[in-house]
Amino acid sequence: MKITNDNQGFSLVEVLVSVFIVTVALLAIIKIFPFGMQINKASENLTVANGLAQSKIEQLTSMAYDDLNVGTIEPRTHVPDSNSIYERQSVINYLNSNLQTTTTDQGLKKITVTIYWPSAIQGAESKTFTLTTIISQH
Repeated sequence: MKITNDNQGFSLVEVLVSVFIVTVALLAIIKIFPFGMQINKASENLTVANGLAQSKIEQLTSMAYDDLNVGTIEPRTHVPDSNSIYERQSVINYLNSNLQTTTTDQGLKKITVTIYWPSAIQGAESKTFTLTTIISQH
């Protein structure tokens, strides 16, 4: 008499182990989504900040050298026509030939535009993006 073992099903232990593995994998994937959304929002904020700073730099560089007054020309205030979370500050300084800040006009000015916005992570410091350019009198 020949005895064969033709069990073609799964045991209860195999099913429980499979369900456990799938559950752990799904929980790991679910935890990744909020992190991915934070990274996406941070990237979006940085892109908007870059655009706001670049537009102000372009506005200022289109002006004549002598029309650009040295000092804080735009104090830190909310940016008009943007999402209310962004603030901008624009500063112009004289530079010497070594690109160091000076108090006398030697034919170079540095325009610095800084954009501020709150961090997407609660309790973290606010974020900043600074764009700087140099213009010459000649």
